[in-house]
Amino acid sequence: MGFVYNVRDRVTKPAPQETGVGQGCSLSPHLFVFFIHDSADYVKKETDSPGEEEVTIPALKVADDVVVCSLTIPSLQKGIHQIAKFCKN
Repeated sequence: MGFVYNVRDRVTKPAPQETGVGQGCSLSPHLFVFFIHDSADYVKKETDSPGEEEVTIPALKVADDVVVCSLTIPSLQKGIHQIAKFCKN
């Protein structure tokens, strides 16, 4: 699988795509959901998430964006590190 660019009515030579899925691929949203589904639970373990009692909001996930939520800056940094660690595993 590869890609080309169309610039000023000229098409570049095909370049290989070695990782990921192509832009607009119908599998993209499904693969993202499988990948990111458990990320909020992973972050929740390490952050002071906003909320009350048993209901907290460690992260917000919309489309292909993730927002880490925290009450303190050090806790926010921990959450960011947890997301990075989650992505590497």
